[in-house]
Order: sequence, then structure tokens, then C-alpha cells
Amino acid sequence: MKHINSIKIIFKSLCLFFVVGQLQAQECNGNIIETTPTSRFTQNNAFIADNTTRLFWMRCAVGQVWSGAGQFPECTGTATLYNWKQALDESIIFNAGAGWRLPNIKELSSIVERACKDPAINETIFPNTENAFWTSSPVITGSGSGAFALVIGFNSG
Repeated sequence: MKHINSIKIIFKSLCLFFVVGQLQAQECNGNIIETTPTSRFTQNNAFIADNTTRLFWMRCAVGQVWSGAGQFPECTGTATLYNWKQALDESIIFNAGAGWRLPNIKELSSIVERACKDPAINETIFPNTENAFWTSSPVITGSGSGAFALVIGFNSG
């Protein structure tokens, strides 16, 4: 199991998610049907509604800012790094009356674009997505080394 010390945050309404990594040029396989077509989402500036799962997501990682202006809106700035405990604690702050939380592994997996890699996500909906995001799903090891959390790596999904 890979141990990750710090990860950046991105939020999902009723769920949030956390990231670490570098941006790369996306590659998509035209022979694979898109799993997250743009038509599946309702765009509302810095927020996205997933019409399939009924979850709401922030388009940018915490620390980044949504630049909704211009022909190619994007997330600008640098995502903030968090370890898992910090991410959980930060989600409590964002939850104050808003209903944001860290997503579980199933929820975060639902936005992986299986036809693409580097990143494996719909770049129109989630531009400038970095590599790995925290989930709220823990992994308890039997070796006494403590708890770890599951992470989604958007480099390959």
C-alpha cells in the first residue's frame, strides 16, 4: 500500500475531495465509451451538479480559484496540500451550514473518466485536475501501523 503524506483538497457538495500531483497532457481512447460525458453534468460556474449521482462538486481544488471568464474557463492557482487528518478537519470547516464533506471511495470513483488518462477525468468539467485526491474511506491495517485512507489517482483512475 502506498503511503501518501499530503494531498490537496477539492470539494464535492455533500462531498469534498483532495488531490496531489502534477498536470499532464490528457490522452483519451476513442474506442472506449465516455463514462463522464459533459452532458451528464449541469454547470453552475464554480460548482457542478452530477445528474447521475445527484452529488454536487466544486470544480477546483481548495487553494485554487475558478476563472469562469473567457472562452476557456479554468482553475488557477495552487491547490493546498493536506494530510488525511487535515483534510477531514478542513471538511468540517467547509461543512459549516453548507453540507460539504469528503467523498467516500465510491463517490469519488464516480467521476473517473475511464476512456482517458493523465488525467482520467472530464477536463471540461474539472479543468486542471491534479493527480491524487483523498477520500473519507479508511483502510485499517492489521499490522498495528494505524489507519490509512483510500485515494483516487486521476493519472490513471
